[in-house]
Amino acid sequence: MRSLFLAIALLGCSASAQTNTAAKIEEAFGVKLGEKLDRKLLVTAETNAAYVLIHFSPVNPFPDIPLKDYKAFSTVSDQRIHQISINTTLGSKGQMTEMAGKILASLKSKYGNPTKSDIFDGFGSAEWRQGKREIYLSWTDTISFDLFLTYLDDEMRDQAKAEQKRAEANSGL
Repeated sequence: MRSLFLAIALLGCSASAQTNTAAKIEEAFGVKLGEKLDRKLLVTAETNAAYVLIHFSPVNPFPDIPLKDYKAFSTVSDQRIHQISINTTLGSKGQMTEMAGKILASLKSKYGNPTKSDIFDGFGSAEWRQGKREIYLSWTDTISFDLFLTYLDDEMRDQAKAEQKRAEANSGL
């Protein structure tokens, strides 16, 4: 039944509403893709050859949704954000499906219909793509009741991968 609710939610918006009112994929929770993190949001940061992993305090988190682990990934060289990720493990399949439905509805109201979606019993995903930027929402109950939400800038991610390759080549790995 809950999967049916999510399937109906995915089909709910009209294509004209999506093209006329969809917001650009630029930021999430006060963190902007392609820009440096506002230091006021910083909780901790870890650096490796590929990226800087930043844990941050969100601005305008989803109300009534217990997302806890807010992370951003930036390039090492200029520390511009290429990925914003949130994941959580929920207590039950019902809670996971309810949270996924709320987030899905919120994203649809802002970005229009997903460009791709799949919903099965125990698993679902939705993706919004705009050029080199995307949002990916997924939920699963295969081992635990997990929910993932990622905002991604492919161009900046490619820069981070290139930096990692250069660092590995320079270190002899």
